[in-house]
Amino acid sequence: MFCLQVNEEKRISIIGLFIYSIGENILSIFDFFSLPLRYLLPNLNDDEYYLILLNFIITIFAFIYAYLFYIIRLEIFTGISPIHSTAYLQWFEIQRYRFQETHRAG
Repeated sequence: MFCLQVNEEKRISIIGLFIYSIGENILSIFDFFSLPLRYLLPNLNDDEYYLILLNFIITIFAFIYAYLFYIIRLEIFTGISPIHSTAYLQWFEIQRYRFQETHRAG
């Protein structure tokens, strides 16, 4: 269906060629970003460099996700929901107002 015919017996799938080119581009990006690692750690093979870079990428995305989650769900990190925190602050405001009313000079 989606094939290039090279010879009578050989066919190359266009989708397979597309996936192969995407994989080659990803590997070339990994090669580019692994150059500083290759300088610092010269005795590792390609798979180990790729695993180190993949761990870096996963860690960066985990920090981004945690930061976005921190913005959206603040009560998980602080233990106080925004509703409770406003009620808590309102309670202090009421107590301060009562104190000022009962201890008014005069």
